[in-house]
Amino acid sequence: MTIGLPPYAEILRVSVEVEDGAPPVLVMPFADDVLGRPGFLHGGAISGLLEMAAIAALQHALEAEGGGAIKPVNVTVDFMR
Repeated sequence: MTIGLPPYAEILRVSVEVEDGAPPVLVMPFADDVLGRPGFLHGGAISGLLEMAAIAALQHALEAEGGGAIKPVNVTVDFMR
């Protein structure tokens, strides 16, 4: 199974681990590139990871159903302290 992620997945260093029949697992290493304030992930990095997880989950589900295409949707995340 191949999971196609948006190009900015490379910037965030997101990788996908896929085992036969299991849902995909996304990994984003903690690095300076994804930091907001010291010691915390940037909200944009978290939102990007959420979007990529949704794409991977949808591609996995569609492949299990025999295929299909996905279309972009708008994702909004409201962060609270």
